[in-house]
Amino acid sequence: MNLLAIDYGTKNIGLAINNGTEIAFPFRSVKNNGQALVEIKDVCDEENIDTIIIGKPTKMNSKKNFSPLIRGREEGVLAEEIKNFAEKIKQETGKPVELEDEILSSEQAKKMMAEYGGKYDKDAVEAAVILQSYLEKMYKSSDPFSLPEELAISSNTLKEALKEFKDLLTEYYNGEIPT
Repeated sequence: MNLLAIDYGTKNIGLAINNGTEIAFPFRSVKNNGQALVEIKDVCDEENIDTIIIGKPTKMNSKKNFSPLIRGREEGVLAEEIKNFAEKIKQETGKPVELEDEILSSEQAKKMMAEYGGKYDKDAVEAAVILQSYLEKMYKSSDPFSLPEELAISSNTLKEALKEFKDLLTEYYNGEIPT
C-alpha cells in the first residue's frame, strides 16, 4: 500500500512516502499557498498513493491525570485547521484520509536532522516521522503469527497445518521422514 504522510504547517507542508514498504522516506515539502492542494494531488497521482495520513497535533495535558507517568492528551492549536485541510485533501484527491497523532514528532525530527547533517528538508522529515509511527502501528496490529504470503499454509487449524507440513516433509524426503 502506497501512503503519503503530510505534516501540515502554516508556511510549509512536509510530505513523506513509503513506496509500498514498511519504511517512511522524506519526500519534499510544498508551500502552504493556493497551489498546495494541486501539488499534493499531483504527488498522489505520480506516486500512486492509496491513502493519505495527516499529522494531528496533540499536546500533553498533565491536568487530566495526577500521575506523572500517565498524562492525558488534548488537541493542539492547529487541530481544527488541520481537520478542515484533511477534508479539502480528501475532496481534491478522492483518497481516504486518516489522522495520526504527531505528538513529539518535531523532537524526533530534530534528532534525525542532526544525524543526517541537514541533508533532508525539515518538514519532509517531520512527515516521515508521522508516517513511520503510522506504519509501526499498522504492522504491529496485524496478526503476529501470520507468515509472509509465500510461506503461508492454506489450512485454518493447527491440526490441518501440521498434517500439511507432514505431507510436505514426506514428499521432500521421498516418502520417509527421518527421525
